[in-house]
Amino acid sequence: MRIYSWLILSLPLAAASLLVVRAPGAPASSIVIAVDMMPEGNSATSLGPIEACLSVSSGDTFDVDVIVTDVQELAGFQVRLNFDPQVVQIEGRQADFFLSEGGLEAGDTNFPVTSGSWYYGYTNLPGRSGSGVLVRITLKALASGSTKLSLPLGPLDTTLVDSSLSYIAVEGVIEGTVRVGDECTPDEITPTVLPVTPQPSPTPSPTGTPGAAGQLLNCPLPNRWSIAVWSGPDNVPTGDALATCTGVAVEAAYWLDPGSQSWWRYFPRRPEISNLAALDDMQGVIALGSASTASTAASAAGLGPANGNGFQLVNCPQPGKWVISTWDGPNSTAIGQAVGTCPDTSVAAAYWLDPQTQGWLRYVAGRPEITSLTTIDAMQGILTLGGVTAPPGG
Repeated sequence: MRIYSWLILSLPLAAASLLVVRAPGAPASSIVIAVDMMPEGNSATSLGPIEACLSVSSGDTFDVDVIVTDVQELAGFQVRLNFDPQVVQIEGRQADFFLSEGGLEAGDTNFPVTSGSWYYGYTNLPGRSGSGVLVRITLKALASGSTKLSLPLGPLDTTLVDSSLSYIAVEGVIEGTVRVGDECTPDEITPTVLPVTPQPSPTPSPTGTPGAAGQLLNCPLPNRWSIAVWSGPDNVPTGDALATCTGVAVEAAYWLDPGSQSWWRYFPRRPEISNLAALDDMQGVIALGSASTASTAASAAGLGPANGNGFQLVNCPQPGKWVISTWDGPNSTAIGQAVGTCPDTSVAAAYWLDPQTQGWLRYVAGRPEITSLTTIDAMQGILTLGGVTAPPGG
């Protein structure tokens, strides 16, 4: 990880906002996402004056911040930053700012990024309120010219979510401009808050083939998340597996790689940013239901162990790492007993996302006073953290 040393200026956000021009229709005080081209006055939880344009020379490497103002209980974000790849490329990122270190990240973490569009997500529960830096991005100037650094909003683009994983409405956006080999104009330096026009939800059009052998269990409700589990053959195309949900289209699915701790993603209408190509039997994903359909999704009630080798938590975590695990055993099993079946590692914590309330229930080993997840059902998916010590008797 790169180590940064910044001169933090103690300028309150109220003073910074005096330098911002608001476009007609933009709210006077609101949740704004911005690209700040001069990050030296910013820290995790405070912001200096926002500048919307930066002049650099070809070959220069420089940092910009994606910031947020006046947000409540922010627990996660995803950013899509569009740029002209003939003018700049992205060299790296640092995200342990507003949401602190130790969160889960997803997206494009292989650099440099030269495609003209960069996707990145970061989550760290339980959430935080205020203003600050979401992610600091390092860019390199390639050739003379200018480019906008824009942040399109939408469920598959730039999005904020709260501690219940519900969307947070963004009311304004500030774009950045990079000029390579030329000076910024005064109008470009002064940031303008562009109002956000709500867009209707798109009509779902899943690309999978209903009728694939197998079934996605614990499908999400409309406009809600769930930890769904694929019960079927290995190496089934993700679209085909998700399409087995009856009465609900799956708008997005994420899988946590147990080794790299990176999130893989699938969007039915965005193949260019999808990298979760196939699912294996008993693989769990965090799935989002489309807002326009009603779910009659299959549950796992009454299913017994599928592996033929007795009851087992499948896809156990590695020490100190997270993974989506699946319980291959009877309903109403004590959670401690279920996670205790991992043969090579102890489970330090487990989280389950209630598909109705969108709240997280948790199990923390040795901490019954803060544990709210007490039992687990057949084929239920949970997010588990491996302990750093071996299980008893291991």
